[in-house]
Amino acid sequence: MADGPDLNGTAPSPAAGRTRRRRPLRRLWRTGLRLWRVRRAFLLNLLPWAAATVLICALTYDRLSAVRLEPLRLAQNDLAVQGMTVLSRWSGFLKRDLMFLARDPALARALSNGDLGEVAARWQSFADTSGIYDKIRWIDETGQERLRVNFEDGRAVQVRTDKLQDKRHRPFFFETMTLHPGQVYYSRLDLNSENDQIELPYKPTLRIATPLYDSKGNARGILTLNFLAKVLLERLGQMPSSFGLELHLVDHEGYWLLSPDPQQAWGFMLGHPEHALPRSQPALWQTMQLRTSGQFADAGGLWLFDTYSPVDGDPAALLETGGITPPTWRLVVHAPQDIIDELRQGILLRCVLIAILLLGMISLFTARVVLATHERNQALARLRRRSDELNTANASLSDALERQQAMQTELVRAEKLSSLGLLVAGVAHELNTPIGAAVVANSTLEKAREALDQELAAGLRRSTLAEFLAQVAEGSRMIGHNLGRAAGLIRLFKQLAVDRASVERRSFTLADAVDDTLHILRTRFKTSPHSLVTDIPADLILESYPGPLGQTLENLVGNALTHAFPNQGSGEVRIAARRLPDGGQIEVTIRDNGTGIAPDQLERIFDPFVTTRRSQGGTGLGLHLAHHLTTELLGGSLTVTSVPGQGTCFTLTLPLRAPGNGA
Repeated sequence: MADGPDLNGTAPSPAAGRTRRRRPLRRLWRTGLRLWRVRRAFLLNLLPWAAATVLICALTYDRLSAVRLEPLRLAQNDLAVQGMTVLSRWSGFLKRDLMFLARDPALARALSNGDLGEVAARWQSFADTSGIYDKIRWIDETGQERLRVNFEDGRAVQVRTDKLQDKRHRPFFFETMTLHPGQVYYSRLDLNSENDQIELPYKPTLRIATPLYDSKGNARGILTLNFLAKVLLERLGQMPSSFGLELHLVDHEGYWLLSPDPQQAWGFMLGHPEHALPRSQPALWQTMQLRTSGQFADAGGLWLFDTYSPVDGDPAALLETGGITPPTWRLVVHAPQDIIDELRQGILLRCVLIAILLLGMISLFTARVVLATHERNQALARLRRRSDELNTANASLSDALERQQAMQTELVRAEKLSSLGLLVAGVAHELNTPIGAAVVANSTLEKAREALDQELAAGLRRSTLAEFLAQVAEGSRMIGHNLGRAAGLIRLFKQLAVDRASVERRSFTLADAVDDTLHILRTRFKTSPHSLVTDIPADLILESYPGPLGQTLENLVGNALTHAFPNQGSGEVRIAARRLPDGGQIEVTIRDNGTGIAPDQLERIFDPFVTTRRSQGGTGLGLHLAHHLTTELLGGSLTVTSVPGQGTCFTLTLPLRAPGNGA
């Protein structure tokens, strides 16, 4: 069957189809040419918006980076605190063991009668039990070892008399001999040496000693313990850390005692002075010389450091060392820069995408406005020329021309307002969308999905699917919660923009207004262990706005119920009112016996977005709204007094006749 005509009686034309396809391209080409002609005006209008967009995205990136890096800083601080705790605990153990052995009655008897058998047996038992002391020695007042117990091959052994050594020239001996009873000497943490040779395998050793005196007060030498510090260093190196943090321990000269790279340790003993923090990180070391603790950032990452000493700056503890400065160690926690960069890359990508989207929207809007303005100017110029010609040719068309000009101007204005309305609607929609929370929840769901894809490839397990479904449920709940919270914020913003002309003003008794308001809140009090007491005189009559007053009272009582009793079994909220002596004002107090408000929060309590329960849904707008309604609409004042642990009192001072219509 041959092709017939279409329903309109004409056959389809291939040329017509090509023409229809070319029309969008032609319109786009014409629009580009028109925009090129007004490029100067377009750029002048676009630049301020583009600068503002870039600034906002930069501030957003800075803020989100700080929020994203906060867990890293907390992890650094936790690791530093754990390390300082380990050092403090081991220091306490060493001093306790030293004093325990020095005050042993068996040692006191041996100092008097010279019988060392009982002391040797007790020291061997102590060394076997503890397992952390390489040597336990009594060196007499001449510097000669009198008794030494070595810990060798997992057991304590008493050294023969002919193997005992003369230690009179060792610094730890003559410095300890200058101390008084009960005072303690700490040596530098180094590698143990025997006969001027570093012992292999390396034995990190800390020597702690105290002087010995017999019952007559005569100096009888010193008692010294050689602590196997490898136990302490291994404990520090095995502490769990997140984010790939690195833990360093350096001495007072900056030499590594513990480093992620074992080759850098003990540089001062092994002839490697370049293996020291002052050489590799001079700026960090200079900062550490100025402060005992703090943070430092450079191109290598984020550093957190703290200083530990057995006396820890305590004058009384320093007295126990006889004024001899004990060793000082610097604990350093390092977050490498590549970890920080990895945390920031995701935020930077999102901020760039948002900036591109906003710039695209602004460019489109600016182009429409500029083109509309250009067309309007061109139209007005043509109309003016035509008007001049028509005025000289035909005066009768003057009125029609004026109407045409007015109509043209109105159309241009309507087009501009329509474009502006679309932009405002879009911006309002974006503002009502909690981008931050939604992006985080969505990112979590995306990662869970990627993990599920991997499991699908390897063979999906039921537990993996259940875990994925749980993550999806939690992500959906978080997104719904944040969207609901954004909607609540919008409602509160609308309440802040209250219009006086739309609020009812009438005469009413304060007692009735309070009862109407508390009728809503009594349900919350019935489901809680707290009580509500009112003391409102029946003769207080106001000519004011009962709605905003009820809103204010509801916010104040609800704030007390939410924040005043976090850990209290039961509490009381009391509302009282009285007429002030001047006769034209009343005073309403809302008082609770709860935990009170901290002084640093009290001066900012009426500021917007100030809340201590943001993680539990608080917006920080309730008290700000109450203060706004009281001062701006009711014509009064709202103040607060609080003592931590004794409760809080909000005081409303209101005129009997509110300012405004009818005042």
